[in-house]
Order: sequence, then C-alpha cells, then structure tokens
Amino acid sequence: MARFPETHEAIGHTSLNSGIVSFQVPTELPNADEVLVRVLYIVVSPVDLWHADYNFLDFSYPNVFGETLVGEIVQVGENADSDFAVGDKVFSFSPEVTKVKARAFQEYATLSRWSIGKVPHNITLQEVVTVPNNLVTVFAAFVSDLGLTIPTELPASQSPPEASTPILVFDVLRNGVSGEKVVISVSKS
Repeated sequence: MARFPETHEAIGHTSLNSGIVSFQVPTELPNADEVLVRVLYIVVSPVDLWHADYNFLDFSYPNVFGETLVGEIVQVGENADSDFAVGDKVFSFSPEVTKVKARAFQEYATLSRWSIGKVPHNITLQEVVTVPNNLVTVFAAFVSDLGLTIPTELPASQSPPEASTPILVFDVLRNGVSGEKVVISVSKS
C-alpha cells in the first residue's frame, strides 16, 4: 500500500481574523466510499475571495478554501474501486464546507466517490477545472432565477411541470483576432 505524509500543506484561515495563511492539515485516508486525490489544479471563485476578504460564511477553524479541483487519484476506498483506479485524473466540485478533508486548496483531498468525475481524454486538466464552478452557476440560475423544479429522484418518475417550456441559451465567444462571435443554441423539445 502506498504511503502518504501524515500532514500536508493547505491554504485558508486558522482563526477568524488570521488572514490567508498556509498551514498543515492531516492527510485523511479514504473510507470505503471515498478516494484520496493529489490536487493538481484549483479554481479561485468569487465565493473564495469573499470568504478570504469578508469571512463570508461561518466556518469552523482551521478552514481550507476552495470547492473546485482537478487531481490524480492516489488511493481508492474499497467501494469506489469499481468506478475509479489509482492514476485516474478526476475533477470535483465539493461544497462540503464543514469537511476540511474535502476542500480544494490543499495538496491532498479526500473526496466522496459521488462528488468526482473522470477527466475526458480529449480535455486538458486546465480546461476541465473550469467546468464544475460554471456548471453549478448555471444550475443555480436555472433553479433560483428561472424557478425550474429539481427532480427528487433519478431517473425522475414523471416529467417536471416546465418540461415543455423553451429555454434560450445565449453565449458570446470572444476571439482576440476577429472580435466577437455570437452563438445561439436552441433545443427542440
């Protein structure tokens, strides 16, 4: 079995007004439904900045920053080994703010197998690390701003009331040479 350091480096707050500091946290080996990931890339989101500057949320301390990461699996729990293997590159959005072990701004993160996905071979690690925060932002907008229903079971036993409501997705892609290119995606129901 591979050996890991008892502690590793993390970034966050050690107390309410500590400022952003680097500190050691325990390396927690995965339980049956978890994997241990060596963190390779992270995303600094507005929530991380608000928390760093204004202690935006009420956390216990020490608090490790970050929800989104890309990394390499270095150990797999016994129930996760049918889905994941040592060496797999994975991405995660893990908003488990009360679990230091699952936060992103550290050398190793211990994550639920349900909170990770394998990185597709045709996407770079730098590209895929941007996906989870953007996906969660879109999901929040659909649910919060558009009021769409979240299914409580998967697969859903019935269609949501809004199933036939059209949604227009509009995006502006910026091209440094030729200016802006407008892309409009419309889906048929």
